[in-house]
Amino acid sequence: MSKHAPRTLVTAPNRAVKGESVTIRALAQHPMENGFRRNELGELIAALGEVGGTEAVEPLVRFAGQPSLEAEAAAAGVRVARRLQASSPDAAAAALERLRAAVRSAEAKQIV
Repeated sequence: MSKHAPRTLVTAPNRAVKGESVTIRALAQHPMENGFRRNELGELIAALGEVGGTEAVEPLVRFAGQPSLEAEAAAAGVRVARRLQASSPDAAAAALERLRAAVRSAEAKQIV
């Protein structure tokens, strides 16, 4: 048994009307899941999110075009844009626009 409880997230609408269907989503992290993903070259995608410059945008845009990596790339891209915001708001906006154009799934589009 693990010492730590897994992280969980449950989302549900604030209100439900009798007779209507509602969507309740639950996400639980496995205790051994560290949250890092590697691309086919072994590069950590999450680490690119810690880079504060525009040099991280191009690889993230490439990863965002791959279905298995796009959510992770979108999240890392948002972190890059936040870091860029203070010094270069235009570059931050351009980075987000490039990521939005690259992602395809609804889940990834919500992140960006």
